[in-house]
Amino acid sequence: MSSSRFGNKEVVGVDVTFCIAKRQMIGALRAGPVRTAYESAGAANLDQHCSCTWQRSGKVDRRRPLGDKGEDNRVAGGRSERERLFRATFIVTARELNEQLRAALDDQAGLDDAEQIVRHHRYAPFDARTVDICLRIARQVGVKDDGNLSDEEKEISAEFSANARARHALKFAVGVLRRASSDQVPLDSHVLTHILALARPCTKSTVAWIVKRRIESIQRYPADAIGYRGLVIHFVACKRQDMLFELFDEMVRVQPATLDVDTFARFLNGFLKFKLYDTAWHVWSIMREPPFSRQVVVDSAILSSGAWICARGHGKAEGALWITSQYKALGLEPPSRELSLLTAAFVHDGWMAEALRTMEWTVHLNYVLHQREIIQFVDRCVRHHAWAELLQLADPLSKTNIIEHLCARRVLTDWDLWEEFSENSKLPEALLGYSTEDTREGPLRTWRLGSAIHTQSVGIKVPGNLVGDGALLTSSAAAARPVPLADARMDPRMLSLHPRSRTHDTNSSTTDDLGPANERFTVLPGDMELTNSMDATRALNDKLQRALFKRTPLSDVERILNAASGVPRSNWTLDFLLRLARYERDADPRRRLAFAVRMVQVARCDGAELDSYALLQTLPLARACQKVNVVLSLRNLIERQGHTLSERAYNRLISHYGACHRPDLMFQVFCQRLDMYRGADADAMRSVMYGLLRNKKAKTALEVWKIMRSPPHSESIQVDAGLLECGAYICAHGEAEEARWIGAKYREMEITPPSKPLHVLVSAFVNSGNYKEAREYMRWIMQLGCTLHERRLYQYIPDCQRRGKPEELLPLSDVLVEAKNLVSSRVEQVLVVQAFLRALSRAAWLQLVDKHLVADCAQRVQNRWNISSGRMA
Repeated sequence: MSSSRFGNKEVVGVDVTFCIAKRQMIGALRAGPVRTAYESAGAANLDQHCSCTWQRSGKVDRRRPLGDKGEDNRVAGGRSERERLFRATFIVTARELNEQLRAALDDQAGLDDAEQIVRHHRYAPFDARTVDICLRIARQVGVKDDGNLSDEEKEISAEFSANARARHALKFAVGVLRRASSDQVPLDSHVLTHILALARPCTKSTVAWIVKRRIESIQRYPADAIGYRGLVIHFVACKRQDMLFELFDEMVRVQPATLDVDTFARFLNGFLKFKLYDTAWHVWSIMREPPFSRQVVVDSAILSSGAWICARGHGKAEGALWITSQYKALGLEPPSRELSLLTAAFVHDGWMAEALRTMEWTVHLNYVLHQREIIQFVDRCVRHHAWAELLQLADPLSKTNIIEHLCARRVLTDWDLWEEFSENSKLPEALLGYSTEDTREGPLRTWRLGSAIHTQSVGIKVPGNLVGDGALLTSSAAAARPVPLADARMDPRMLSLHPRSRTHDTNSSTTDDLGPANERFTVLPGDMELTNSMDATRALNDKLQRALFKRTPLSDVERILNAASGVPRSNWTLDFLLRLARYERDADPRRRLAFAVRMVQVARCDGAELDSYALLQTLPLARACQKVNVVLSLRNLIERQGHTLSERAYNRLISHYGACHRPDLMFQVFCQRLDMYRGADADAMRSVMYGLLRNKKAKTALEVWKIMRSPPHSESIQVDAGLLECGAYICAHGEAEEARWIGAKYREMEITPPSKPLHVLVSAFVNSGNYKEAREYMRWIMQLGCTLHERRLYQYIPDCQRRGKPEELLPLSDVLVEAKNLVSSRVEQVLVVQAFLRALSRAAWLQLVDKHLVADCAQRVQNRWNISSGRMA
């Protein structure tokens, strides 16, 4: 490498051979045409040397060849021949540009550094490798942490920073593609993959479409299967249903070979997400026709999408039958949700026999037969008077549900339908509630028995074996148990009414026109009392619903309840009251909780069922008062009635116990959730681990973390950035193996970690004595543009002395010299550097390390931060 003077400008990085070639070039330009100049310059020799740059005041200045005063002659294919000659002679080669970009990629440099490199070599030609490296840099760039902002300001600007980063990276990538297009660089599907990943956070669909068209124009053939699949995912994420349908039409016409089962499934799920059920059915029909029926290998994912399509609308029972046959032909066990959807499709189109077979298949697979399936089936049979199909439910698997769903759910509300059902059915008299065929109040008694059993079946102790003629088998969503007819007494208050539910009005004019048949259904005094109580409950529910809509204060709600003191409370009444207490912000938290507890007690006395929804409404009220016993009592009442808490209720209980500083109860509920649902999701894991950490139960949190890392939970839980951050705090006490796994996951998932988790990982490596890895993570923090906090340095320096490893202080000097943003303030910089110099001085004085190495390290750190130390002198 040499330095010389040429034209009163300093030429940097040009050897003697290059200077001679340059003089020949200038002379040729003065003498003759461009081709002569290129030949005389010796292009083959010049390609082996660096180009020449003039530096003036720190800025790069491009100069035209002597004798060229006009503008460059542009051609359609790119730059003119004269400019290409200038580039071949004086500009940096593409190889050196790629090497610098590759170094920036390996060092995980920021986007600003990459832009500076590209801008500095703005005349260097691009190739495919340059484009690939630039796009990879744009994908891995992270949000730089500004040390001047507080934690609240960072949280407020987190979303804005993420959006700004995505837009900045996409803008850089588009600029790279424009420059590559001017250099006629061939683009492939890998470029489209990078652009899709950059455009998705910005929801830019047009950019992806333009890049696809550009790639097709360069390659002269359509995109491949990977590119099309990425476009499908991108258009669904951007909510561009028009472009999604256009893409499907193009694939069918141009590239039908790329339509595999995975691509079809993504199209179907996208149209279902947009609620375009007819379009999804159209795509489903195309998939089942040649030539796609021969090339698509059916799997469980495509069958699941088809089940969702068949359940949306009418006329799709044939598709549901095909899905059922495919499940059986492939030997697959469909999930419970898919079977429920197939049952709904058969019921909608009146294929009752197939619906019954699907329900029997559901029970055979030990799935829960949901109430909505029974209700849909029964409602269809009742509306069309199909009693033969309805009676097929009375088998040992589903007989237990028929009275509850016919009576308690009030599917049959017309006495004539009850009479027809009673005359045509062959069920046992115990099930219908008859003593003889001529019992006048038979249908009414059956209806009343069903309502009573629906509310009492979960709370009655059944002594001995009561299955027989004197017992009625009932079931609910949670449990099924036999209930004797003698214990099934009707209480008018035990009703579960929706505010807008229909009931039979015995005073209607249609009752008087029934003629002789009406004499069989004489209205008794108890029946009138029952009807009046139902009307009063419905009126109260309507008032509470209006009060909830208007956000009425609790004082006014109490006046409404006092005015309706004798009205029985139903499930909907309790729901409205708990929501009113929850949304009342002006009242005292203790008063709101006391009101909710009082309403639960009254509703319980009136026979209202308590479930997970009541618990979810009560938890915010109890958390404001830090109450645990109230929640425990309510949960015991719910479980005593035979209900099982939902997954959401378990998650909220974990959060509540953690906020109330009860880690023992929190861990107990977490274990119960694992036993009940055979696993947990990422939110439940993160909630219980953060709760244990807040309550200083680090060892228990580590146990939960190891449970998450072990099968089968490791296969079902989707690891995300929040879970990795929680794991970093757990392993801060010295779990080096877990810290390595977390760091590897960050790199594998291409997630830019925040500053705090990285600092915690540094602390984990220091506490475990892995100083080399601690320094690597310090460099990672600095590469992301974050400030290296003084706490990590104050932890590193004394830990080396305590473990008797003063030689680990010497490599720390390299970290201090390389740091751009060291500690939080100038005062802390002085204190940290002085502490480091004192530790080095002590190690040299005790002859634990070489004093010459100590002096060299101390001198470099002092020169970097301009700090003097009297101890080192």
